[in-house]
Amino acid sequence: MNNQYELYAHRGAMWQASENTRAAFNKALQYPIQGMETDIQMSRDEELVLYHDASLERLGLPANKISDYSLKQLKELNFSVGFEEEEFQSIVSLEEYLTSYAGKTHLMLEIKHFDWEEKAWSQKKLERCLELIQGQALDLISIASFHLEYLLFCHKNQPGLSLIYLQDGDYAWGKIQASVATYDFISAYGMPIQRISTAEVDYLKQHQKKILTYTCITEEDLFQAMRAGVDTLICNDLELAVAFFSKL
Repeated sequence: MNNQYELYAHRGAMWQASENTRAAFNKALQYPIQGMETDIQMSRDEELVLYHDASLERLGLPANKISDYSLKQLKELNFSVGFEEEEFQSIVSLEEYLTSYAGKTHLMLEIKHFDWEEKAWSQKKLERCLELIQGQALDLISIASFHLEYLLFCHKNQPGLSLIYLQDGDYAWGKIQASVATYDFISAYGMPIQRISTAEVDYLKQHQKKILTYTCITEEDLFQAMRAGVDTLICNDLELAVAFFSKL
């Protein structure tokens, strides 16, 4: 791996194993990565678990979502999807994840937000997350969200956390500039590879912000990230990324 860039595994080694499962995380650690990204949601009984999607459609349950189930019920579902030779994969709780992987690489924890969530539910989810990372080496943990209010809550309740403000494909550059000017505690910005530009990266670096780019799935994506000068590449296909950088 070229040491000019950090390589993060997106939901673990998601193209080599079922995303956000132990299989994916264990596989990711076999590569020369500097971090792993994962997604946090909350079960019906207020346990934090790792899952990305708004619904359980990929499990054949399109009308259901994580918060419809207790942790015990979620543990009975098989989260192995698309890998025929893979054994049964139960959902991973955040507590289990931290116990197994904290200290082995940098952990980027994206706290998911959905429009149907009530404020009290979101607050409980954030409180539980901050509670669970207490006592961890915080230089090896970052909290990320597309939802600015989540980052404000984390900063207020645990100053000094590394916070990453994620942007979707329709982000407004003026909104990012305003957040840079207003919220100095945000340490990094995560932007989709399809939108990122050298000018934006230069601006953020001038303001001492790190830049992450996500959904890197082709060699052209990796070239684009290099040309733009990003710091961290959050990659779906670790095999491709490692082979790409080994040729440089």
